[in-house]
Amino acid sequence: MERKTKVLALVAHDNMKRDLAEWVDWNSRKLSRHHLVCTGTTGKMVEKTLRDHREEHEDETEEKPELKITCLLYTSDAADE
Repeated sequence: MERKTKVLALVAHDNMKRDLAEWVDWNSRKLSRHHLVCTGTTGKMVEKTLRDHREEHEDETEEKPELKITCLLYTSDAADE
């Protein structure tokens, strides 16, 4: 059965970033199969969490999927007009 790669958007407000980091760490193996899209600060935090997890468990797996995280910046240009 072929696994499909999905695009997952991860967004967290400031007071929930730590919770999201824990969730990402817990689900890192499943998330590594997908393309992640995050806002700026969240993307940096997710990337660091996945890299740290990967380094901690380097010896446990031969497969080292490439991290695919896209950071998006929200701008409210339309609101300024």
